[in-house]
Amino acid sequence: MKKILVPFLALFIIQNTSAQNVSIKVAQKSYSNVDPDGAGPATGSVVIQFLLQYSGGTVLADGMGLSMVYQSSKLMATVANTTVPVGNLGSPPVGSTWLQTVNNRPGNPINKTYNGVTYDRRMIVGFNESSGNPTVAVDGNFQALVEITYWTLGNSYPQGGFITPEPGSILPQNELSSDQGLTTFPYLSPDLNNAVALGGTVPIYLSKFNVGCKTNGVSVSWSTQNESNSNHFEVLKSADGFNWENIGQQPAAINSTAEKNYQYLDLNGSTGLYKIRMVDADGSFTETGSLRSSCEVKSYITSQVYPVPAKDGITLAIKSDKAIKTDLQIIDASGRIVQKLSTSLMIGTTNIPIDVSKMAAGEYLIVSTNPNFKLTKKFIIVR
Repeated sequence: MKKILVPFLALFIIQNTSAQNVSIKVAQKSYSNVDPDGAGPATGSVVIQFLLQYSGGTVLADGMGLSMVYQSSKLMATVANTTVPVGNLGSPPVGSTWLQTVNNRPGNPINKTYNGVTYDRRMIVGFNESSGNPTVAVDGNFQALVEITYWTLGNSYPQGGFITPEPGSILPQNELSSDQGLTTFPYLSPDLNNAVALGGTVPIYLSKFNVGCKTNGVSVSWSTQNESNSNHFEVLKSADGFNWENIGQQPAAINSTAEKNYQYLDLNGSTGLYKIRMVDADGSFTETGSLRSSCEVKSYITSQVYPVPAKDGITLAIKSDKAIKTDLQIIDASGRIVQKLSTSLMIGTTNIPIDVSKMAAGEYLIVSTNPNFKLTKKFIIVR
């Protein structure tokens, strides 16, 4: 007989428990800032999706429990049941009948904190195949199987607060069953500590963005007043405003309502355009407008080649007051490039060994391809 999933049943009689290779996620599908019944206290409504993935190929399910934790000060269940099966669960094979067996949308009181976010309610819903045959396929792609509408209570983002699913190791009901409940798959929760914010789409609110001149480069700084599911920032640079290069990256705060300050120092900076790309946890991104730098970065660089004359190898010693990345080219007397190498100069002295054992005797030049680092150094090879 297939197991019926009920809230807070601590003990199950199971003949076989599979490895934890089914994962659960929650996501916001849509948000409306209109009070659903016009009578308050709701400030809007949000549709939440539950998504499952099986990493072992495909498994046919005949039962599943789904849960999330949320904050009752920002989110409340609707008066009527708004749980809707979708995807493979919403369109099961002909002849199969899936029934909702658990409706715990108002949630049970809890006190849980994950990654600094505190939750006071746990919601659980459950579905079972009444015919006893596993019919709903769960495969290697995250797919939405259930949608639930909740009412939001907040007046500012995130109007619905935060939610996150818990793994089967914390909540036994958070699992998928097959073979009439004889095989179960307790869920993994990859986003347990990556809360989902519900409400209007304000994933990152950038309050400041500036570029400034330093003695050793261009300072790019920015500040945020709100971050939700943010992943990282990319510093983009362009000489013409059309071709942009990612020159640096900074990790984001993920979720924050306090002001966060960020800074990046472009050691190769001079004149040019800069902008910030803000990348969310799902890979989506937005970009700021561009700001122009007119900095004149002066540097003190000296160089020396030894031994002179050379035979099998030389050392290029460069003393610099700034860090520089550049490509070096060795050019023979006819103007032909005979060797290329990339190097990173550190502040202070950098010694760069160069193998010249396969070069013919004669005069050569070492030049830099970085326009901010002018180098033309002559050396001679004798045989």
